[in-house]
Amino acid sequence: MVVIGAAALVMTADWAARSTGSEGNFGDAGDIARLLSAHSSVLGPVFAIVLLDASIVGAAAVTLATSYAFGDVFGLKHSLHRGFADAKPFYVSYIAMVAAAAGIVLIRVRRWV
Repeated sequence: MVVIGAAALVMTADWAARSTGSEGNFGDAGDIARLLSAHSSVLGPVFAIVLLDASIVGAAAVTLATSYAFGDVFGLKHSLHRGFADAKPFYVSYIAMVAAAAGIVLIRVRRWV
């Protein structure tokens, strides 16, 4: 499902760029949302919401996969089906990675402001 969603986002961005004749003249996904808004006032915000959702799913997938790998390497119990008390190192590693990612994002945002 994630790959299908990513393909849909890429195809939508390609269509927006080609249909406005601005391929190669944008810097980020916000530009694609603005191009889509030129076609319809609904398309741009919907694209931005879908892109935000895709980034959250991607971030969760990467951190969970890393936590599972952490559990495999060190021979620890690791599963979302286990409770916190039963798989504490798995959940602690997941929480630590989410916190580290949030810290990195906040550092980047502060530099932009």
